[in-house]
Amino acid sequence: MQYNDEHYAILHAILSSSYEIEGEALPDEPGEDHPYYLVSEEDRGALSHRDAHFGGSFPLMIEAYKKGRPSAVLDISLRRLQALENEEKKLGKDIAPIILSGADAEAIARAKKMYSELRTTYETTADPLVKAVCDFILADDNFEAIEKTLLAFGKKAIPALIDTIASPLLRDPLYPGYGLVPARAARLLGTLEAQEAIAPLFELLSVDESSFEEAVVPALRAIGPQAKEFLSKRVASMPRSRVNEIAASALLSFNGVAPFFFEMAKKFSDAETFTELLILGCEKLPKSYRAEFKKFAKAHSFPKEIENTIHFIINNWDKNARSASIKKNVRY
Repeated sequence: MQYNDEHYAILHAILSSSYEIEGEALPDEPGEDHPYYLVSEEDRGALSHRDAHFGGSFPLMIEAYKKGRPSAVLDISLRRLQALENEEKKLGKDIAPIILSGADAEAIARAKKMYSELRTTYETTADPLVKAVCDFILADDNFEAIEKTLLAFGKKAIPALIDTIASPLLRDPLYPGYGLVPARAARLLGTLEAQEAIAPLFELLSVDESSFEEAVVPALRAIGPQAKEFLSKRVASMPRSRVNEIAASALLSFNGVAPFFFEMAKKFSDAETFTELLILGCEKLPKSYRAEFKKFAKAHSFPKEIENTIHFIINNWDKNARSASIKKNVRY
């Protein structure tokens, strides 16, 4: 995304940086003779997050986890954090250099550098929108007020929000925003009905469907017909790949797509996982299509899972038809 204003250009550079760290070589992974060789990935993750987000302070980290703050993103118990803190107290020095690998230390350095640059930008810029975006990324609470402030800029906020969902680092819980920023930005882009965000939103969904589906799919739906058309083209695209399935899964939440799903089911009837998604999309077929759908189902030999889905859909249609007929013939 290109910016005309110098302030936006600085922010864009921060969000698109890979943060390569220059300096002396860092130590490799501990060998088998190291006293902490068998330390768990959970412990390493906790120490990395402590150093990246809490200035190396166990008390600050433990307080955040006690209060359930947004920064408490790791699946780790308070008991384990307290055990690590006690181990450090017994040793009388920071245990991070002992436990963490060179790669861990590099990642922490990159995260801290990004924090520093965002804070410096916030403090030095006079641009209220740039300040609002930095606030949006750095916040650990008061999200509603910050997002309201950002939305007040309207369409002007869209380029920066797109940058946040395009940044691989902001998807990582180790970096500013704890990995939560892209999902929050996706929701705002939906609220703004940002058509220019359709492709970046779909890219975010493609990168990690399980993490971002809950935010991205409603955003695409809020954007409307243009997003629906985009997803439809991805569903029908060739050669077929995982992209088709991701697009179909997202398109299921839109209204009026059942006839399209039926046409695609006829076209891709040989693709098991993909066909099951397409069949699911036929559930709300108008009555005028249902006889043809039943003939299509009989004419093909599908795996058991797909057959069960087909039977479920048809049984629901027949059940609803009987119920409607009974109601129609009831006399009061």
